[in-house]
Amino acid sequence: MALVQHESVVFDLWDLMNRCLGKPELVTRVLKKFEVQLAGDLDRISAALNSENYAVAREVAHRLKGAAANVAAHSLQEQAHALESAIQLGLEDQYGIVMHGLLREQERFVEAIKQIQLS
Repeated sequence: MALVQHESVVFDLWDLMNRCLGKPELVTRVLKKFEVQLAGDLDRISAALNSENYAVAREVAHRLKGAAANVAAHSLQEQAHALESAIQLGLEDQYGIVMHGLLREQERFVEAIKQIQLS
């Protein structure tokens, strides 16, 4: 399993804008909602990993992977997929590394949405 280590685009604004029918206000709402969901999901994953509840961690990582895809946050999607795969394969030594990658992508996402001005 390869951990995603390159710095890629945080999310594809044009893709998301198309998904939101070209409505900047909808893009803003979607990004803000995802930001809150992301924080909650990462907290749940971390708690599940700490308590060795790998089924829950994998389920939340899977859900996060889909949500990230929906907002065109491809780096987050890749990291969530990497964690889901690591858990599915039982690669416990990789959980912390991949979780670190997810947290780094969360930071990049939060910074990126602060930088965009849609309206």
